[in-house]
Amino acid sequence: MSDDWVPPTRVVMIDDHPLLTHALAFALRSRGVACTVPRLSEREQLLAEVRELRPDVALLDLDLGSLGDGVELVAPLVDLGATVVVVSATREEEKVGTALARGAAGFIAKERPLDELVDGVLTVARGGSLMTGEQRDRLVAVARSASRLRQETRAPLEDLSTREAHVLRALLAGSSVREIAAAEHVAEATVRSQVRAILRKLDVSSQREAVALAARASWT
Repeated sequence: MSDDWVPPTRVVMIDDHPLLTHALAFALRSRGVACTVPRLSEREQLLAEVRELRPDVALLDLDLGSLGDGVELVAPLVDLGATVVVVSATREEEKVGTALARGAAGFIAKERPLDELVDGVLTVARGGSLMTGEQRDRLVAVARSASRLRQETRAPLEDLSTREAHVLRALLAGSSVREIAAAEHVAEATVRSQVRAILRKLDVSSQREAVALAARASWT
């Protein structure tokens, strides 16, 4: 082996879109990149496989179907020593900004031409950047602002009693007062009283507004 031999860049692709993963993996391998597409399984099993692969770069989708939100994998992948690049079709700036805030190195829109995706991966593998500092800072600021707003919106929800929270969750799931009363074997008047308490604590005037507030706060 030559003294100046350099091992190939190791890339893992964490994505549940088979057409893209197969095409991009083939294109990267043709450029000398050791690309692996681990099986999407339970989170801990996936991370264990990535740990064994010791990738230089992890290409991460943010919508992983049954595996959930890819944002939750950013920090663990960074902790494993991978440079994380978000490759996603999402247009949610908050989501991309959150991934960047948690350590992702950059973002590539999934719909970009294949050669641009390959060039982007190679750029990162060589230590380059996919976005300017200003672009990154703006997206991180969007995410942090949305997080603060959600926390402020969620604050009155935390004042609900256990029973009131249960009723609001049922309303959020689409149940009516009558259905909640029947399921809990209580009088409708009892549930309506609990709903009034919910509206008062949330400072809203209708069940629709209470449900909308809970949804905005991503409250469950």
